[in-house]
Amino acid sequence: MQPSAIVTVGGQVMGSPFYSRLVSIDVTDAEGTSNDTVSIHLNDGWEAGMLAIPNTGDPVTVALGYGAPVLLGRYTVDTVEVECLPYAMRIGGSSADIRAKMKQNKSRHWDEKPLSTIVEEIAGEHGLAAKVSGSVGSTVLPWVGQVDEGDIHFLERLAARFNALFTVKNGSLIFAERGSGQTAAGVSIPGFVITPSVIVQGTCRFTADDRPSHQKVEAFWQDKAEAKRKIEEAIADDDAEAIYRIGEIFATQDEAKKAADSKAKDLQRATKRLSVTIIGNPAVAAGQSVTLAGVRPGVDGVPFIAKTVRHSFSKGGGYTTDIDAELQV
Repeated sequence: MQPSAIVTVGGQVMGSPFYSRLVSIDVTDAEGTSNDTVSIHLNDGWEAGMLAIPNTGDPVTVALGYGAPVLLGRYTVDTVEVECLPYAMRIGGSSADIRAKMKQNKSRHWDEKPLSTIVEEIAGEHGLAAKVSGSVGSTVLPWVGQVDEGDIHFLERLAARFNALFTVKNGSLIFAERGSGQTAAGVSIPGFVITPSVIVQGTCRFTADDRPSHQKVEAFWQDKAEAKRKIEEAIADDDAEAIYRIGEIFATQDEAKKAADSKAKDLQRATKRLSVTIIGNPAVAAGQSVTLAGVRPGVDGVPFIAKTVRHSFSKGGGYTTDIDAELQV
């Protein structure tokens, strides 16, 4: 079955003139708050009439697949590049859900609040629905401050501290346990198994790298009762020697322990990576569990989490999906 695409720009479904000019579509789905992006390349020219130039800020949707294409995302046009002699047009867009207001610096603090309450408050300020996993959201913070930083940076900092994945997609602010293979509601995300039959030859690479390895992570907290600074540790790699020390001083032993555990897992994830291109599949998304099967002993069955997924559609090259993944911990 031949792959197909459905694109809307400014709320209008693009018709046959658009597709006769289409050169390629690239959609990037990224884990975390790295903007999901779309890039559309079109032929232009006098022969068939010049294409109308879209406005920055116009909404864009892209669906790819076979038979009934699957919606991959909603975007906002942020760049339009028109090439002349020869004529071409490139339209670039970013995720419609990352609002500029979320990057504006502000200062405030919360006392004795569960993480879920903080996330819900910030989501509500931006007209987003909050989806927070119970394992992360139930953590109560004695005190946490947002000091001259934007909401995105603040939530990313909290996510790193509590081994969470923070992202904004499809109108929701999501705060879920990272690497769990579950949604914020606790529903398992179907894993994706890659077999040799779907791999584009020459694109599958597994990398083991001990450069980010540390034996343990140390996090410091202030014991007010004893007026003493204490340490919590988490083992990252028994075979390594280096120690990773977190610079921030935490208010409680529990916060320090969770921060150390989170960083240890982050270091472990960086030691094994997978990169592969497969026959286009719109079901593959960032944050999804990925494994190889029937490819090679020593690599088959190793659990990965897709960090970045790129869907590429072109008349000449068909439809392919690039997956960059890291070890699931």
